[in-house]
Amino acid sequence: MGISEALAAILALPGEKAALHHNPAGFQERYGLTAAELDVLKNASPWGLQLTNNEHRTVRYDTLRSVLPRTLRHLAHSSAARVGSYLEQVPWQTTSTLAEAQRFLGWLTAGGGVDPQLSDLANYELMLYEVAVSREATEYATTIGSAPPRTLSVTSHRPRISPAARISSFSHDVTATQPTKQAHPLHLLAVKTAERWGPKVYRLSEEAVRLLRLCDGRRTAAQIATLATTPDRARDTEAALQQFVRQGALSVLSPDIER
Repeated sequence: MGISEALAAILALPGEKAALHHNPAGFQERYGLTAAELDVLKNASPWGLQLTNNEHRTVRYDTLRSVLPRTLRHLAHSSAARVGSYLEQVPWQTTSTLAEAQRFLGWLTAGGGVDPQLSDLANYELMLYEVAVSREATEYATTIGSAPPRTLSVTSHRPRISPAARISSFSHDVTATQPTKQAHPLHLLAVKTAERWGPKVYRLSEEAVRLLRLCDGRRTAAQIATLATTPDRARDTEAALQQFVRQGALSVLSPDIER
């Protein structure tokens, strides 16, 4: 930790502010501060701390909004005070935007009273952001984006979920403009592509989800088709696997190397 975490703690936690003045040595050791950093915090004026607190809240709110825009808009109408409570009560512990959003969602759901549809929406937005900023997803999307279209060999290739893809299931339609309380089970596939920052999102049927779950890199496409469907539909299943490969949702393994 360091001075940023120490400052966040004294802004959010009264006990830490007291510790700074009554047990400065312990406070310094806990946050790994230099003597100069400790003096800066001890000598900060109440007005300066309040100004810093306001600026800090704004930065943190903007951080959350960059990941959870729809979730925060919904909370602004239904429970705006909860966002303010989080910013006041929970000190900043990381400079990771995704980690901050995950902590906020964990705090929100742990406190109870969160509508299931709102929890679904927040998890959906987290998934979209995680795929968008994932280095592995971006590298994979860039690689296949600059390569010729892949052709799936049903007898030798062993498809698996690619680093650019995520499959998630929700109890509500998180793609609706407004969160809906009516239960509506939904399966979504998010795939990072080279031409855009955010992932493309596809709705999946139950059959498609089962098919993708069988793609673990250990079975050939032919073996997956046999497990997933009846013999008369095997060609359709193989064609579906080929489409997932072209979308970037599946990567393919030959017996020895990934192509």
